[in-house]
This record gives sequence, C-alpha cells and structure tokens, in this order.
Amino acid sequence: MKFSFEFKAFFGIAVLVFIVNLLFTNDYTTFWNGAESDLLLASQIGEGTLALFPEMKMITVSKLIGFQAFMLRLPAVMILLFSLVGFWFYGRKVFGDKTTLFTILVLMSSFLVPNLSKWATGDAWLFASHLLTAVTLILYIKRPTRGTLIASVLFAILGLGTNFYATALFLLPLLAYWFLRHPQGKKIALLIHLPAIILFGAYTFLYQKGAVAGSYLAPFELSIPKYLGVSLLGMLPWIAFLPAAIRDMIGKMKKNEEMSIITSGWLLAGLLSFSISLQAAFAFLIAKQIQAFFHPNYPYTNWVKTFGVLNIIGAFVGGMVLMVNGFYLLEMEGFRLGMSVGAVYWILGFIGVVGLMGKRHNLMLGGMAASGLLLTFFFWARIGPVMESFRGMPAQVSSAAAATGKSEVLYFLSEEEVPKNYKVEGMKNFQSVMTIGLKDMQSVRPTVKDAMVYKNEIPAAFRLSKDTKIDTIVGRKGLGEELKWLVVSK
Repeated sequence: MKFSFEFKAFFGIAVLVFIVNLLFTNDYTTFWNGAESDLLLASQIGEGTLALFPEMKMITVSKLIGFQAFMLRLPAVMILLFSLVGFWFYGRKVFGDKTTLFTILVLMSSFLVPNLSKWATGDAWLFASHLLTAVTLILYIKRPTRGTLIASVLFAILGLGTNFYATALFLLPLLAYWFLRHPQGKKIALLIHLPAIILFGAYTFLYQKGAVAGSYLAPFELSIPKYLGVSLLGMLPWIAFLPAAIRDMIGKMKKNEEMSIITSGWLLAGLLSFSISLQAAFAFLIAKQIQAFFHPNYPYTNWVKTFGVLNIIGAFVGGMVLMVNGFYLLEMEGFRLGMSVGAVYWILGFIGVVGLMGKRHNLMLGGMAASGLLLTFFFWARIGPVMESFRGMPAQVSSAAAATGKSEVLYFLSEEEVPKNYKVEGMKNFQSVMTIGLKDMQSVRPTVKDAMVYKNEIPAAFRLSKDTKIDTIVGRKGLGEELKWLVVSK
C-alpha cells in the first residue's frame, strides 16, 4: 500500500523522537529500584536468576566494557527496535501495511513500552518475544510454512529464557485458546512449543527457583486489577479508541469472526503474562479502529468522541495536580516543570480531539501520536534531571562515608529495625543503596550479607543495639518525603 509523502515524513520524525526517548538520559540516570537494580546486583555477585538471557548480556557487557550504565541499557533498546522491525516484516504479510504501521505508531507513542524498555531489565526482551511469537503464530495459521514455525519457536525460547513464568503464562493460554476456538487451531497444537517449555521449565525449577525475575511487570509482583490499570495508563494517548475496540471485538466474537478470535486470544494471553506485551494487543485493536473510524457507517463514533473528551478533561485536571504538587515540592521551579510538561500533553491531545470531532485524519493521528511522544521526551528532558538530583543522593552519601576514613557500613534501615532510644524518620530501604554500589562503592560496597538487609532479614550481627553508633551524614527533603542516610558501625 502507498502512503502519502506527508505521512511518511511524519512517521519518520516520530521514529526519530522515539529513538531519542529510548536513549535520552540513559547514561547518567541512577539504576531504578526493583528489577533493574536486582538484576544488575545478581549479575555482579553471580546469583542465578530467572532472567537468563538478560543476565548473560549484563555479565558479558560488564566484562568487555566495564560498569557503564548506557552500554548496560543499550541491548534492551536494540531488542525493542528489532521487535518493531520484525513486527513490520511479519505483520504486514497477515494484517496489511496500514494496520501494521498504525500499530507500530501507537506503540511508539504509548507510555509503558518506550519507558520500560530504557532500562537494563527483561521487559523489552519479553515484549519482543511475545509480540513476535504471536504474530508468527498468526501468520502460521493463515499461511503455514516451516520457516514461520521455526521462527515462532525461536522467539518463544527467547521469552522462556527471559522470564519463564511470564512466557509460559503467555504461550499456554494463547495456544490453548486458539486450539479450542479457531477453525485452524489444530495447526498450532500445544506440542509445537512443548519441548521448549519442558526444557526451560526443568532449568528454572532445578537451578533457578526463587531467583530474580528481572522485569518490572512480572507474574506474582502485581495484582491483575493493578496490572490492568497500569496497562491502560500506558495507552493513555490513544485511550479514546480502546473501549470501542473492546466492544467491537466482543460483538464480532459472538459471530465467530476469525480475527476477533485471534485478537481476543492475544489479548487474554497478554493479560495473563503480566508483561508489557499486552500493550501490543491493545495497539493492534486501536490501529484497526483508527482505520475504521473514518468510514461513514462506523458504529462507535460517539464512544470514541466521548472517551477522547474525557481524556482531555482528565489531562487538564492531572496537569493542575502536577503543578500544585510541583510547587509544594520545589516551589516555582516545580510549578513551571508541571505546567510545561502538562501543557505539552494537553495541547497536542486537544488537537487530536479536534481531529476526532471534525473527522480530520491528519489532526487526529498527528495530535495523539505527538502527545505521547513529546510528553515522554519532555518528561526525561525536564523532570528527569530533577528526579535524578534526588535519586542520585545515595552516590553522594557513599562518597561522604568513604571520605571519613572510618570502617562503617552504609545502611538504609526500615523504621521497625531502629531501637526506641534512637529517633529516625523517613528511612528508606537498603535497595536504594544497592543500585549505586557494586564495583563503584569501594569501601562501602554492599556484600552478599549486606544484601540481606534489603530483604528485611537482618542477621543478628547487623542489628542495632544501644551501643551502636549512628551518624546521620545526609538529610534532605524532596519529592514528598524526608530522606535520611546513616552510617552504622557494627
């Protein structure tokens, strides 16, 4: 299918902004608590994890290049870009050029996919595996070839080696659902992927049981309502189309329409996997509605317009809250930050809604895509450095502790562990100090025993007593909480 020059130019600019968003600030941003810091620490101390492939990547990069945040995070970015190129290669063969390109545009301008793929975690790996496994299976149903089947199995193995639980919870429901509901479902019987599942299942349970999963949205970390809520927020720039897409899919399922069966299975598998792969299913459904919206007989016009207006109203209220909260935390600087970031999303989103109301394709598509892309850019350009000034404080603390020349160990303690005769407020947990440690902490580098503090399993030798010396060396108010760092002598 041929696209206009204007659309090609816009899509090219969108791709450039998307790549900038993926790489921006990755060189100096402090490692994020949770999946990124856990996976990084595990790779440094040799602790086995469920995230086999990302951990192997981290170990290899550390040995070849050293402890460089940008290089540790770069493979996830490359994996995400590869997944979108792969989706274009396979998806256009079964969905058509327009639907595939619109799906990619929606994903690039969403919030979860680009932001979680910036970090040295398994999220981008899972997304790539689940997206490409799903699209190659769909292509295999439509046009079965040996090459497509082999590609599907390889993509599934990538996911199983990234997070076994999430990928198993994606593959098994997907294959079972299509096997039972789709007329050609027997082509993708469970036996296709069973050897890979058994292989990685044995590896997981025999050698890696209970280890770090390596992704932010992983099974057993979130409840389904919370995970679904986060996933919906990820699609906020395009949320106007999502309710209509779901309703349209359900209506067609009752008629046993083929594509609705395929997409409902994809949606169910994405929901059960607790990964950002659900964003791909949402994006595909939205892309189909974008194409149908300008048809004269489109039945959900009022639905789309209503949720588009509600999104803009919510963005206005959210922007006001952001400005007030910014003023409370950082006075006028915070107010200006909240206003600039909120205004970018609201103005461009408003242009998108004007396009909806007037059925102006260019305004609608450009406004909604630009609102998501530029909000992400302005967040990392404006708010990111301010956040980093607070999140980077543990690095200053470790330097201050090392400069004292004492033998103290740096701890972040929970309030429950502090004796009554000590007054300590707003303590943070040990995980924050792990994120800046590893090879760069020198004399205050965390050890394996120290890491137990993060798990709230402090050994007796490290518990505080009346004779324990506590020195507060840094105290600063920021981002709504009082932060205190301690040097604790054993």
